Amino acid sequence: MISGHTAPVYGVIFKPDDPTVAYSCSQDHTIRSWDLTTSSLVDTRTTSHPLFCITALPGVSHQLLAAGTTARHITLLDPRVSASTTQAMTLRGHTNLVTSLSPDPESRYGLVSASNDGTCRV
Repeated sequence: MISGHTAPVYGVIFKPDDPTVAYSCSQDHTIRSWDLTTSSLVDTRTTSHPLFCITALPGVSHQLLAAGTTARHITLLDPRVSASTTQAMTLRGHTNLVTSLSPDPESRYGLVSASNDGTCRV
């Protein structure tokens, strides 16, 4: 068991190109990077809002993570420890919290999101 968040964890994924790394998102406003071989916390990225879901956008030259927030938007983050900023971009459009995300299998930059507003957005 790996612990570190201070509120419920709602999403966890493996890094697409490295199964020894995982990312988790939580209502504590953080995305945490984990080294699974040592069960240790590598990095913590703090966002402005509680997070409900996470996915990776594979194939992008600087691999991005997308996290769905309670504030009705999707935050794109660069998980590299050396990244100078936490947030890369914000995607807006839902009118209620974002509950699920999935990357587009045919596009390096596409994703679909689901929300408690009863819609899916591409």
